[in-house]
Parts: sequence; structure tokens; C-alpha cells
Amino acid sequence: MPSITRRAFVQAGAASAAAQVPAASRPNVLFIMLDQWRFDCLGANGNGIIQTPNLDSLASRSANFTQACV
Repeated sequence: MPSITRRAFVQAGAASAAAQVPAASRPNVLFIMLDQWRFDCLGANGNGIIQTPNLDSLASRSANFTQACV
């Protein structure tokens, strides 16, 4: 069985998906997941001490999931 690296597998899948969907109809998605943070470590989630203006700006213009379980 031929071996393939994870990177090559993901690149092949992404290239295949991009070739099938016209660029104008593809959604513009940026997924940012912060690990090892409490839910209230952002100003957008109610913290008045920690200053995170760039993340607060992103949160105000996007989906901000405050009730999640992993």
C-alpha cells in the first residue's frame, strides 16, 4: 500500500474541492479556535481587565460561541 503524508492528503483534498466549486460561490470562512482559555478571557465575552481589541473586533462581526462543550 503506498504511503502518503497528512499534508499531501489534505492538499489533494483541498485542490479537488476547489476545482469542483467556482470561486464566486465558495464561502469565505476563517475558523479561529483558541485553546486553553476560559470563556471570559476576551473583552467581547465580558472581561474588563484583559484588552483584546483585535479579537473583540472579530467577535463583533462574526459568530462567537460562548456555550460550547468539548
